Amino acid sequence: MPTRSTNCFAALMLAASLVACGGGGSSQPTVSFPSQTRVGTASAGADTTVANFPVLSGDAVEALLSTIGGGEALSQPLGAGRARAAALGRWAATRSASRVAAASRPRAMAALPPETLMCSNYPSGYITLTANDADNNGVLTAGDSATISFVNCIQPAGSPAIDGSFSMVFNVLVLDAQQQPTAFDATVTMSALTVEGLGSLDGTARLWVAPVPGAERSFVRYNDMVSRTNTLGGEKVAVLNFDVDETVTTITLSQLNGSVQLGSDIYVVAQITAFDTSVGDPASGQLRITDVQGDRLVITARGTLVDRDFFLVTNNSATSDASIIGTPWATFKQ
Repeated sequence: MPTRSTNCFAALMLAASLVACGGGGSSQPTVSFPSQTRVGTASAGADTTVANFPVLSGDAVEALLSTIGGGEALSQPLGAGRARAAALGRWAATRSASRVAAASRPRAMAALPPETLMCSNYPSGYITLTANDADNNGVLTAGDSATISFVNCIQPAGSPAIDGSFSMVFNVLVLDAQQQPTAFDATVTMSALTVEGLGSLDGTARLWVAPVPGAERSFVRYNDMVSRTNTLGGEKVAVLNFDVDETVTTITLSQLNGSVQLGSDIYVVAQITAFDTSVGDPASGQLRITDVQGDRLVITARGTLVDRDFFLVTNNSATSDASIIGTPWATFKQ
């Protein structure tokens, strides 16, 4: 039977946010984050100009918001203040661990029956969770997998609708004494994972989540992830090859580094100062996007607004060659 949505989602997010002490012992695996900042390379045709920078910068912001941001409306089930993949991954790990441990099934049956969770607009909106205990040991371990499928899910009421699926296979998994995950490394596949107003994601990523001193860290490495957004001018497609490195304490700080393909051209993405994404959309921080000549677009978050400044490679001053100041983040949502 489906569980009550309010209690279910509250329990999920609470459980996912707790960082336990770990089970201890020499047999515990460890999660190792990538040690180097990802560095992108611009393609030969990448060229930002005074004329094209308004459109190009808008496309860049839309690609950014397909991975982070979204505001408090995404507080459930995705988790405001967290990158989309990290929030879903933590949630899936916690829910799957409980599902595997509690399931009653024949020992030869590794795949568990799907679990249905009601969204606020049930029965038209719901989520199914499928867990696969690959080694059939009754505990979520490396090699096991989980898939979350969204069908027109609006949770809570008034939030953007969510569709599509999010699957992951655990490469490394650390459990506490209650067999709940405290850290993991997983390979992620997104299939038309769509948040209304923020576009969709299709492709693969690698996700690491683990406690660090005084905080929790998540690290998402997108590999040829396709981001699609529908605008008044038609569908826009970006290809993401960047990392989203987040640290969560009383605030959430996010850094993006790598490259993004806008149209047929690839631009370098590098964080100048970390975005504060505690409430969803970046409230502060700066990101630089550079073309093959070294011309640079600087995106500055200012609360509910975003500034876009363009600097030619020859401009070493603090005054930009062109700018668009104070555009609401909401402008870039469908």
